[in-house]
Amino acid sequence: MIELNLQIYSNKIFLVDSNVDRTYKELLENTNRMYEALQTYMENSIILVQIKDRFKLACTILALGRLESTYLLVNPQWSNCEIETVLKHTSSKIVITDNEELLSLNNKRIKILSPSELLKAKAKQMSPSLIKLMGKVLMCTTGTTGEPKIVARTWESLFCEVDAVIERLHYTEQDHIFCLAQWTHSLGFVLHLLSGIRVGARLITSSRLCSPSKWVHIMKREEVTIVVGVPTFYSFLVQVSGAKLNIKMGISAGATLPRDIYEKFRINFSAPLLQFYGCTELGAITMQLPECETKFPSLGRPLNNMQIHIVDEQGIPVKQGEQGLICIKGDGLTHEILNKGNFISVEYEYKTGDQGILTEEDSLIVIGRNSQRIKINGLGLHPGEVEKVLQQHPNIMEAVVTAEEDIRRGTILVAYLRKKDKLPSELEIRNFCKQYLSPYKIPHRYIFVKNFERDEKGQVKL
Repeated sequence: MIELNLQIYSNKIFLVDSNVDRTYKELLENTNRMYEALQTYMENSIILVQIKDRFKLACTILALGRLESTYLLVNPQWSNCEIETVLKHTSSKIVITDNEELLSLNNKRIKILSPSELLKAKAKQMSPSLIKLMGKVLMCTTGTTGEPKIVARTWESLFCEVDAVIERLHYTEQDHIFCLAQWTHSLGFVLHLLSGIRVGARLITSSRLCSPSKWVHIMKREEVTIVVGVPTFYSFLVQVSGAKLNIKMGISAGATLPRDIYEKFRINFSAPLLQFYGCTELGAITMQLPECETKFPSLGRPLNNMQIHIVDEQGIPVKQGEQGLICIKGDGLTHEILNKGNFISVEYEYKTGDQGILTEEDSLIVIGRNSQRIKINGLGLHPGEVEKVLQQHPNIMEAVVTAEEDIRRGTILVAYLRKKDKLPSELEIRNFCKQYLSPYKIPHRYIFVKNFERDEKGQVKL
């Protein structure tokens, strides 16, 4: 059981969302109203939660935690078809939503509740100073660590991660934390909502789509000290960084940061841009330290609640500095995964499905997905291994390596590159690669591009 004392922050601002301010006192009072109203509808089934309004979502999350419920947080951008699929998969009978289309459905099998209506209920008793959280929080993985699945985390495992994050990043009550990531995703849920509530910080976000210049305006107006986002967000932010901002750090996840974005942020804002490695099943695994620079592209040391082991395909630990499969042990590990309506326990040790290296400083370098390994003339390699070497070249900013078919040679490696300053010759690149790579790992072709197309998380699309 986890206890949160929101009374100590009282009239402090909890949330600034689309120019509407909410206090911790309002959060506490409305959570109690929601708790009272939901007791009528509770039954032994998974509850689906799809709420766009951040304040109502926060009240619902805490109220369901007080009720020891098991509930699934669903992205507000999901379609009704996606919702219907999850309803069948989870056998849910209750949906709490502010989606007007869902609210208008006449479904006798499903009880659909509006958070606005629930919050109109009058609390029968004074709001307790302590909110006691129990039950399970379910989240959908994105599929980057294998097939998409629904994972269950207890409040104890979530706050084990929260406390480790706060210890590493030094969040305080004085911080104003800006994040556009949805709270239905582990990045926004843990590093913004839960970590902010834990220390009594002010949370700033925007439920409405807005431009990068508007982000900067919000950040300047609200005196933001910490920014949380994905690489795509930072690629826009560094382009409109003319305003003076008092940021003490940025935090990035979801995909590897391009080096130029990493460097521009540090120059433009005189603050570190910290990367971390994690997944929905485990939350944050490694994170850089804000007070000392980690050599790019390392993703920092394990958090205090995590242990990392690099093993070969037989599960035998490799030597320090050698590449292998990333295995994790930790108190924050997901306890169960939902499969065909049943919860299946997860082992204490978890293989993330990624290839990586632990440096001599115990900092993690992620090479890429194990499933992306390819063979050239019968010999195996991982494209990320080649990409990391290419990106060490002084005139290469970013590299993406892929396998393509050649009529004469069969499968060959092709490197797509972004230059840094001057354009290096193909011979220069080959000679550079020979210092670090076996001959079969050196790309056959080199194609320079101005920019890479990326998805919303910042992953490169070729």
